[in-house]
Amino acid sequence: MTRKHWWIALLCWMGLIFLASSSLFAWQMSAEGTEGLFGSLNYWVRKSAHMGVYAVLMYLWFRSLWTGSKRFWPCLVWSGVFSVLYGMSDEYHQGWIPERSGEWSDVGWDTVGVMMMGGTFFWVRARGGVAWQVRLFGCKIN
Repeated sequence: MTRKHWWIALLCWMGLIFLASSSLFAWQMSAEGTEGLFGSLNYWVRKSAHMGVYAVLMYLWFRSLWTGSKRFWPCLVWSGVFSVLYGMSDEYHQGWIPERSGEWSDVGWDTVGVMMMGGTFFWVRARGGVAWQVRLFGCKIN
């Protein structure tokens, strides 16, 4: 995929996050709305979803910013910063939706997902083989 395609994927993902936190899906995304589906695991499923969604967001930010192996650290840092800032704006946005509540603790769960993806990037760069680097970054990293 070209950088243009990564940017399109990133913007679509951010749009889906925004849509999911809007009043359109307020009941389905609330703790009460998912409790019947997940039962006693509801809390952990919901927080795992936060981590997964923001891990994907960081990956898309990274690939959108990525231009070559010499820019690994700036891309890693900025993709993490932009992902956490988007998580903060999402919770702020939810605070304005009557059916939703912005929980700042969810930004912590979002940040855990971002850090897990950042750790994956770091590990693959340091210890992953060339095949893993090509799969994750699109090229071999020095």
